[in-house]
Amino acid sequence: MWIGSSQYSWRFYCLTIYASPQRSNRRMLSDHLNSVVDSCDEPWLIAGDFNSLLDVSERRGGSATSRNRCAFFSQDFLFNYELRDLGYCGSRFTWSRGGLSQHLDQAIENSSFDIFAPECLVRNLHRLKSNHRPIFVSLKPHQVEGTRPFRCLDSWMLHSEFRMLASSNWNSEESVVNMMENFRVKVQNWNNHVYLNIFSRKKQLIHELKIVQRLMELRLNRRFRSRAIELRQALEEVLKQEKLLWFQKSWSVWLLNGDRNTKYFHGRTLARRRRNKIEGLKVDGTDWCFDLVLLKQHVVGFYKNLFAMDYSVDGFLPCRGKFQVLSLVEKGSLDMEIQI
Repeated sequence: MWIGSSQYSWRFYCLTIYASPQRSNRRMLSDHLNSVVDSCDEPWLIAGDFNSLLDVSERRGGSATSRNRCAFFSQDFLFNYELRDLGYCGSRFTWSRGGLSQHLDQAIENSSFDIFAPECLVRNLHRLKSNHRPIFVSLKPHQVEGTRPFRCLDSWMLHSEFRMLASSNWNSEESVVNMMENFRVKVQNWNNHVYLNIFSRKKQLIHELKIVQRLMELRLNRRFRSRAIELRQALEEVLKQEKLLWFQKSWSVWLLNGDRNTKYFHGRTLARRRRNKIEGLKVDGTDWCFDLVLLKQHVVGFYKNLFAMDYSVDGFLPCRGKFQVLSLVEKGSLDMEIQI
């Protein structure tokens, strides 16, 4: 089924499935999934009971897991069709009966959906009457923005003014800590007022280029042609900066092996961001907690107790003769000031 909004001009294809436990009866579903993957380029999401495992580790208890249990819905299936498992937050297993527990309910997406809904979250809810846990898919969960850490962007190196900015604001007479703090303030100000946002500049250049091209269609003018060349050159420079930005955010080394696809690095960045985000924790080892306020209190309390613990050791440890003894000169050097 298609889900969308005519008001905001967006839509995506959502397919909910139930795969038969019988392998022979899953052939029709497999053929249908293949046709969806091959024919639909728009964002789409497939969620439901696959009755299959991505890996043998997604099972606990029971007899030994057969590889056929992972044949229908496998890592090869995801890799061949460039799909991604959305992961989950909450309990590891979505189905249980007796002493057997398995992760049978999944949600997968194509690369277009990953860009369409980068903050999409899958949560495994509590099991009530069924032996399955319902899975809840949220396209844009509530986010609380915190203070972002300062990071030096590789794309800054492509700007003609950055090297001069760095050299003119690095004073060797000051301490390293003060120099780094002053440099951070200067660079952030330069980034906000000179370098500007890469994506905003890209959008603005594309918009201006479209206008100039329309004017050129109405009337051929040397001034329009020169302006179009300038805009293309500026856009090419911004695209280089964007590619460097996504490569840096993805923490990927595939660029060294020849893969220079910006879309790939974008996907890697979104996947890593989703994987590193903490959406819930098991409080006291029992119930899952998803409330942001309670999560903050629990984390702060954990580290307060951790650093307040007394790690002092009473008694004497007989270590004489097992370590080299420092001379008086060497002991005195430990009290000297550090010079850089």
